[in-house]
Amino acid sequence: GGSITISLPYTLKSGESADGVAIWYLSDSGELQRLTCTYNSKTGLATFSVSHLSYYVVGWTEAWQNPFSDVKPGDWFYEAVAYAVQNDLFQGTSATAFSPNTAMSRAMLVTVLYRLAGSPDVSGLPSSFNDVPDGSWYCKAVSWAAANGITGGVGGSRFAPGDNVTREQAAAFFLRYARLIGKGPAGEATGGSDFADKDKISDWAFEGAMWCGMIGVIKGKPGDNGMLFDPQ
Repeated sequence: GGSITISLPYTLKSGESADGVAIWYLSDSGELQRLTCTYNSKTGLATFSVSHLSYYVVGWTEAWQNPFSDVKPGDWFYEAVAYAVQNDLFQGTSATAFSPNTAMSRAMLVTVLYRLAGSPDVSGLPSSFNDVPDGSWYCKAVSWAAANGITGGVGGSRFAPGDNVTREQAAAFFLRYARLIGKGPAGEATGGSDFADKDKISDWAFEGAMWCGMIGVIKGKPGDNGMLFDPQ
């Protein structure tokens, strides 16, 4: 029910760059599923986190070829898009569009976190919400998120999958996920980020917002009285 961090050695060959090192999960049927990993050129180790011990493959793949006309080098999000798409956390909204300015739904965010966790098996998990249909593209991710304490829904047995995820909801999800994989703060995280509008952050999201600000995941927006978290 937990998570394990694994490091596999890989030596870069002539002409290979660190951003091309990748990890794949090899299923019993012989299918490969790419996982999220980081590669340290100094140690020669590719590191990744998963929820099960299985066969994993380490190797190198060609650098990302950007197919999106709305994502260009120099955009502040360019490297993040490349990383997310290469590691199968995101897909485009079409073959040639990423839609970087489109709002993210609650279903989209839990699906990203589910993929980041290695898309673990959720068979046997009960359906927690009456607005999450069986067979929907996000139903496995929502079941996983609910079972692991990432989300408790919005009340009334509803998850509200199509609602736009707010910044404070995202921060709460991130903190809960970090703690799930053993990378969250050991104690309560309520200091280190002095957002000018922190009094507007909901109580249930306050710790997540402070933690995300402290580690630089969410830096805030400029405002008249200082940096704003803009929780809603």
